[in-house]
Amino acid sequence: MHRTLLLVVIAGFVFAPPLAAETPAAAIETIRPLLQTLCSDCHNQQTAEGHLDLSKIITDLNGQLAFAAWAKIYDRLRDREMPPRDAKQPTDEQRAALLTALNANLHAADTTRQRREGRALARRLNRDEYQNTLRDLLGVTIDYRPLLPADGTASGFDKVGSALSISPEHLETYLAAADAALSEIIVTGDRPPLVKRQFLQRYNRYFSLPSYERRWQHLFYDAPDAFVRYTSLNDHISGFRAQEPGIYRLAIRARAYDSDQPVRAKIRAGFPGENSGGQRWLVGYEDFPPEGKLFETIQRLDRGGTLRISPYGLGHRITERYGERQPPSPRGQPGLALEYVEVEGPLFDSWPPSGHQRLFGNIDFATATLSDAKTVLQRFLPRAFRRPVNESEVQHYVSIYEHATTDHDFLPAIRVALKAALCSPHFLFLHAPAGPLDDYALASRLSYFFWNSMPDDELIDTAAKKQLNTPDLLRQQVERMLTDPKAGAFTESFTGQWLDLRKINATTPDVRLYPDYDELLEYSLVRETRAFFEELLKNDLSVVNFIQSDFAMLNDRLAMLYGIPDVEGIALRKINLPENSIRGGVLAQGAILKVTANGTTTSPIVRGAWLMDRLLNQPPPAPPASVPAIEPDTRGVTTIREQLVRHRADAACASCHAKFDPAGSALEQFDVIGSFRDRYRAELGATDQRMQIFSYERRRTGFVGLAQVVDASGELADGREFDDFASFRRLLMTDRPQIARGITAKLLTYATGAPPQFADRATIDSIVEKSRSTDYGLRSIIHEIVQSPAFLQQ
Repeated sequence: MHRTLLLVVIAGFVFAPPLAAETPAAAIETIRPLLQTLCSDCHNQQTAEGHLDLSKIITDLNGQLAFAAWAKIYDRLRDREMPPRDAKQPTDEQRAALLTALNANLHAADTTRQRREGRALARRLNRDEYQNTLRDLLGVTIDYRPLLPADGTASGFDKVGSALSISPEHLETYLAAADAALSEIIVTGDRPPLVKRQFLQRYNRYFSLPSYERRWQHLFYDAPDAFVRYTSLNDHISGFRAQEPGIYRLAIRARAYDSDQPVRAKIRAGFPGENSGGQRWLVGYEDFPPEGKLFETIQRLDRGGTLRISPYGLGHRITERYGERQPPSPRGQPGLALEYVEVEGPLFDSWPPSGHQRLFGNIDFATATLSDAKTVLQRFLPRAFRRPVNESEVQHYVSIYEHATTDHDFLPAIRVALKAALCSPHFLFLHAPAGPLDDYALASRLSYFFWNSMPDDELIDTAAKKQLNTPDLLRQQVERMLTDPKAGAFTESFTGQWLDLRKINATTPDVRLYPDYDELLEYSLVRETRAFFEELLKNDLSVVNFIQSDFAMLNDRLAMLYGIPDVEGIALRKINLPENSIRGGVLAQGAILKVTANGTTTSPIVRGAWLMDRLLNQPPPAPPASVPAIEPDTRGVTTIREQLVRHRADAACASCHAKFDPAGSALEQFDVIGSFRDRYRAELGATDQRMQIFSYERRRTGFVGLAQVVDASGELADGREFDDFASFRRLLMTDRPQIARGITAKLLTYATGAPPQFADRATIDSIVEKSRSTDYGLRSIIHEIVQSPAFLQQ
């Protein structure tokens, strides 16, 4: 029996009597005889392969199951997956007639549903949006996201309404977060004293190191320089620890010591010591040349917080003996010479801080009245709700204030009213009635698209004038917002979810197989992909660059991984790649190759499914629960390809895997950390052959085993063959519009909080066609999305 017309479509389908339909089904009824002719051998009452009996399938497209069934039928016919290749095929005219009838009716039904129910569900702010909104609304500097439960995701994003439910647990945490945020910005005392010092203590700390540390590092000070292997400001240089929580400016003037090349340093902030409970974070890496350089950073420090700096990548150049009592001379042993340290803070733009003044102005808490409370709420509620409020809404929160006040104690009572507003659905949710968005709802959709935060004053003022919903002003506002520093939130959030960069720390490469993986590489991998996205966005470069480009955003650590010469320094910059380079595009970027691996081995299934979903918007169906996963073979005895042959022995598995396994097979030329390979790595001892590996961080070499030869060849579902990753990528590049459609669908999901539906297909096609003149420029596609009906309607 042939493979079914819709093998995975109608499993568990319930055939119910049709409801009263708002969309005529006559056109679908006219094609039923042709479907019966082509498909009745498999999809009849007796066999009903795939649980589909075409004689009983209903034509009322208002039902969710019926609509999904006919949409799947349409897709399989369009993609020529059904009827199977070895079955009787319709003529081109017959296929066109089937597709035309199905498309018209499905589009009409979905458009009617969207008009009635709305395209996107009301959705709660996710944790990032909540934090950024508190920042712009109140002026908070503390990160309150850890107080909130993790967000759900749907269609790959945490912006989709169906995944952002709210529970009693959420409400409790929102109350706690609102209370903490108000405590941060409401001040009643004097301004904390400002620390502003430049200093550097010089003394020999070597003897204070425990013996196990002495073996690998030392600290040596000789006036006027401080030669540092590992140190932090609080204990060893300045004695600085923040006495008051707040924003601090910290500056370090340093230079390479006994080196004609820059010395790299890792800089962290937070609490010192290895047992700090994770309350330290990486500020970044910096190269200090022999002539010296000033490094500055603005950080929020809690009480006791400080900055830590340590040379990075010097490894074991210093070879002091275990237990040595005198530090060796630093001559000829590169290190970092600290010249001075400056600390200034806690910093405030004014006192009381601007967040406090924005709420209360010059109100004196001791003499404040009910009228003052109403003034505060009249000023606060429109900003918090991102729209005008009426008198009854203001009075509701005034009543909360009145209920909470005792003995005319203004501050506790107004805090209750403000907390109630910060836990209101009008603050926590993005919602609009079905139909065209009004100017205020459109302002919020724009701001949460590009800034992950509330609209600013200019957006609100434009909305108040009812001028925002015009093509020219929309284009101007999009350009303004994309050039604002807050648009960095768009790059970080969208790439973090679309390309799974948020999962970069989910696995740690096996140190036995990948001793060349280090912290600096992980730091650089994510920034490479973000910088690449920013380059396309800034210059409106084609989205096909995500598949293949003639440039990459690199620093020296990435260039070392990729084998690209003549790149120096920690700063990322645009590097033109050699002709026919295997690099270029996100598929050859280490971050993508790491997040699609498990830390030990790679899987063509995982990588192929990821590519088809994220770049082409063709996600595979979920695997059957009864099919076991492939386990990694670190001994190198069997290849992934050999395991896949056994895995696909089931014909049902093979039909789906044929769509995405080939893409994953092509990516087998890259290992877990993104290195190019022609053989798999294996544990030493499992194979007679081995390869020398250089560890950048430790500056030493090691060995790993070499196992089976990588076979990156394959055949696409349409029969086209490829030999390796390069030839596979060339095949992908033959359909540039499909690449643009896939990425447009992801951007539309992120922008509107709802995945594309059937009626949106025409919208996506229109966006892609309009961006053709710029070769599908990323910025052009974003502009077209904002101008589209899907974006401008709820």
